[in-house]
Amino acid sequence: MRGHAWRDGDAMIPNLISLTRLPLAALFVYYATHPVASVVIVCVGGISDWLDGWVAKRLGQRSASGALIDPICDHTFTVTVLVTLVVVHGLPLWMFAVLVARDVANGLGGLAVWLLRPEQVKG
Repeated sequence: MRGHAWRDGDAMIPNLISLTRLPLAALFVYYATHPVASVVIVCVGGISDWLDGWVAKRLGQRSASGALIDPICDHTFTVTVLVTLVVVHGLPLWMFAVLVARDVANGLGGLAVWLLRPEQVKG
C-alpha cells in the first residue's frame, strides 16, 4: 500500500530485510575464521542495510516499528562483527573502542533527532 507512511502494518518487507542482519551476525561469528565467507556475510549485511531503507522509501512502507527495528539490527550486527574481530582476529582494543564510539555517537544523534524533531524523521 503506497502512500501510507508510518502505519506499522505496511512495513513487513523492510522490517524482514532488517531482521536478516540478526542471523547474519550469528553466521559471521560461526564463519569468522573463513575470510571469504566473512567478507560475503559483511557485504550481504551492508546490502540489506541499504535495501531495507530503499524498499521502505520506494514502496512508502516507513513505519514506527521499522524506525526501531532497523537501528537495533544495524547496531547488533556491527557490534557482533567488531567483538568477533577482537576475539578471533586480535583487532586492537583501541580500534574497537573508536568504532563502537562512532556507532554509539551515530545512534545517540539519531535518537536526539527523533526525540527533538520527530517531523524530520517521519518526513
